[in-house]
Amino acid sequence: KLVENPNLDSQGLETLINVLKRTELSEEEYKELISYCREKRTMFLCTPWDKKSVDFLEGLNVQAYKISSADLTNLPLLKYIASKGKPMIVSTGMSHFEEIKVTINFLKELGDNFMIMHCNSTYPAAFKDINLKFIDVLKKEFQIPVGYSGHERGIVVSTVAVAMGANAIER
Repeated sequence: KLVENPNLDSQGLETLINVLKRTELSEEEYKELISYCREKRTMFLCTPWDKKSVDFLEGLNVQAYKISSADLTNLPLLKYIASKGKPMIVSTGMSHFEEIKVTINFLKELGDNFMIMHCNSTYPAAFKDINLKFIDVLKKEFQIPVGYSGHERGIVVSTVAVAMGANAIER
């Protein structure tokens, strides 16, 4: 049961396996989505969780990769994705500053084209935990594009993030 007030509790589910199995897309469905994105002049992005997923997405000719917060510190996976020569959008929601720093420096050493997304990995995120000022901290410290990945209800915080210098918004 979802909690009515996101400021009181996390919205995380204990087990997602059954949901994932019911919602897994076939290769044909991925192709339909990619075609639809092309029609709408929108870039199709996807989040791989392992090398096999990267290889699958490479077979679909994706143009860029979205990296989940859970994989920010998965340097072997990031290196494999970087070897494909495509841009990455990397979420930071589950990480501490030092972990973010290690990953950014690692990706810079690889010469990869990437940006990071400040976020809070609670669904929905409580307003008191969002800390949009951290976008500026990341931009000044690392001199790279920094966006905002919003998991809160509504769009007000995302709008404010843009006003505060976010280079991209993910919802």
